[in-house]
Amino acid sequence: QWGALLKSLSGFESYRRKYHSGIRPIDVVEFVLLDGDFPRSLRYCIDGLDRALERIGPVHGAAVTDRMHALREHLDRTSPRAVLDQGLHEYLDDFLALLADLTTALQADFFEAHIGETQINEAPLANPTNNQGQPSTLAAGIASQSDDHAR
Repeated sequence: QWGALLKSLSGFESYRRKYHSGIRPIDVVEFVLLDGDFPRSLRYCIDGLDRALERIGPVHGAAVTDRMHALREHLDRTSPRAVLDQGLHEYLDDFLALLADLTTALQADFFEAHIGETQINEAPLANPTNNQGQPSTLAAGIASQSDDHAR
């Protein structure tokens, strides 16, 4: 079953290159959860998420930062032996709960509408005008090009 897990993650060959002692559950858990070089490990994915959040810039509230810190701390405290003692399924359930908390915070900060923060110009697109009711420069330019082609 551990070999099947590695194969399902396309990590069987990478695992074999790193661990020469055969397929041992403790090594598989370490590789799948904590290996920073394996692109499908939890560590690699969380590191990538952390870098992406840094590139996005400041968030509206502290919730995203707090949830990301909790997720990273949980992963940093992980030992393969403790995961095997607890059970991989149970460990992943706990991890998914922390990930769901982060998802909720990300949704609130980045995807929910922030009423009053942006203003939408409701001028009809068919007849764009500037603030004085005159056709906008772009609209006037398009109209004159249409007139030139009609002649």
